[in-house]
Amino acid sequence: FGDISILTNQINHKSILDLVDEGQLDSYENIIPYLYIYNENLHMMFAPGKPEAAEYIGRNDIEKIIKACQKHYDVLVIDTGINFNDNTLFILDYSHTIIFVSTMEITALKNTKLGLNVMRSLGYDKSKVKLVINKMDAGYGVSKNDVEETFKDNLLAMIPRKDKIVGLSVNRGQPICDSDKYNKIKVCKAIEEMCSKLTV
Repeated sequence: FGDISILTNQINHKSILDLVDEGQLDSYENIIPYLYIYNENLHMMFAPGKPEAAEYIGRNDIEKIIKACQKHYDVLVIDTGINFNDNTLFILDYSHTIIFVSTMEITALKNTKLGLNVMRSLGYDKSKVKLVINKMDAGYGVSKNDVEETFKDNLLAMIPRKDKIVGLSVNRGQPICDSDKYNKIKVCKAIEEMCSKLTV
């Protein structure tokens, strides 16, 4: 559903659909006006405001955008939809690393196991597909050790559950790790450690 524009208080900013509709895919210079410049180190391109609009964005459009942008950034992060459609499969094939995000509910872990099996069937090995467990909390009745043992080949990071602090960050559109008040808490440390592993 493309929530990033809401999380950054930029709901009226141009999106990838505007870029495609206006045919500005041929160069990075043409793409720049469609990017939200959060700071000098982070630029964003938002999803369409309505999820059904995604059908108007094709694989060729995505490929052009990636190729135009990859020369200008150290890292491109693409937040895909949950379905394995043509666009998602192209992005997964193209990617250096796939981050599979789950939580500690037993149903989520079951679906994670199935999802990782799908990844293997697509030919992605464990070095390409990495698992992040979000909202890690022993209160779910599943231990950290259980998760580590079950997913040891794919597990990249476990992000602790901090509902109040993270909820305030989300609702205010202020990234939690940008705040001196919170940058020492466990959730920020875990996110920073995860990012360090990904960018080595």
